[in-house]
Amino acid sequence: MLWANVANAVITGTITSPAGGEMWAGGSVHSIIWETSGGVGTHNVEVWLSTDGGTNYNNSVGNCTHAPTGGSYSWTLPIIDSTNCKIRVSGTDSEATPFTITNSVAFTIDSTPPPAPTGLTADGQNSYGRSEWKNTPDFSINWTNPTDDSGIKGAWYGPRWPPIFADTGTKPFTVTAVSQYSFNVYMYLEDNA
Repeated sequence: MLWANVANAVITGTITSPAGGEMWAGGSVHSIIWETSGGVGTHNVEVWLSTDGGTNYNNSVGNCTHAPTGGSYSWTLPIIDSTNCKIRVSGTDSEATPFTITNSVAFTIDSTPPPAPTGLTADGQNSYGRSEWKNTPDFSINWTNPTDDSGIKGAWYGPRWPPIFADTGTKPFTVTAVSQYSFNVYMYLEDNA
């Protein structure tokens, strides 16, 4: 009788997106991307979300197949708030060799809009409520960030939507106006893809 020792393949991998540290808005769409090596043929995988830093993976993201070198899954994020999210990709290759890869660093899903900014001023004068009318050729507006400043800060002038101009830069916000406009400072969820 002829005996042979056959070593089982070892599949290793890395999740490259989310890599960890991202802040993604709930309801936004992102690709979960991973790289693998050591497998054979098509990989069948399940993708799972943990919101407690990897202790439990109770939230199914979806199923897919991918090549031995890795794959991706287009994901619509749930409407939740967690600063301790991780992804797990697990499955088998075409020879039924199992593998599991997870994030090493957590990322954030933020579904709570930040509160409105306060202290809106234009040219150093106090505003009236949420906006102030000005008719000068060049001036700046400023505001105080809310306690929850996880959103992107910006300013727009209207009165219509979508805004004629929007800015996500730093304060103060300088505008060259050609006529009279009403200025509002708005906040919206950051999504640092």
